[in-house]
Amino acid sequence: MKYFIDKVNTWSPANRKCKEVQAFVTEFRQTLIPDDAAVEALMEEIRQKVEELNEAYPRTKRLKVRKEGNFVACDNEDKKLDDQYVFTFHIEKVRQTYKTLEQMVDVVPTEIDHDPRAGYEAIEQALAVQCGGRLKEKYSGLVISMVELIQDLFEEDIYLEGGEQ
Repeated sequence: MKYFIDKVNTWSPANRKCKEVQAFVTEFRQTLIPDDAAVEALMEEIRQKVEELNEAYPRTKRLKVRKEGNFVACDNEDKKLDDQYVFTFHIEKVRQTYKTLEQMVDVVPTEIDHDPRAGYEAIEQALAVQCGGRLKEKYSGLVISMVELIQDLFEEDIYLEGGEQ
């Protein structure tokens, strides 16, 4: 599962430590996170930075980072002032990835060397898998045109296997 951080919410920093924490965390704004392990690594990196700053500024209130579901926040460790966040953000799941038809169809030329119909079926299968069948009807004419072009190339011996013929 892929995730992303769209917006990092920050407020006026109470002190230099809060300002440094905010500067560090806003670097992750609009970041794509490839998997669950990377989410945990990101959270650990943020926690380490906050702990490092807690040690660097011992005369200020300690900060802590907490994650509840997809919500991440940094606030005072003593929780007396619950509404005084240093930063918050949401780690959202990526619902889908948009792909063009060229990106969706990845037909290996050897699949269609001897049977252009196999190429059509491979393209049709790629569309069904990548689009869940939603765009299959929309692009079926284009797929047929691609197969016809492949057939023409075979008939006229223009197709070059391995780059030469």
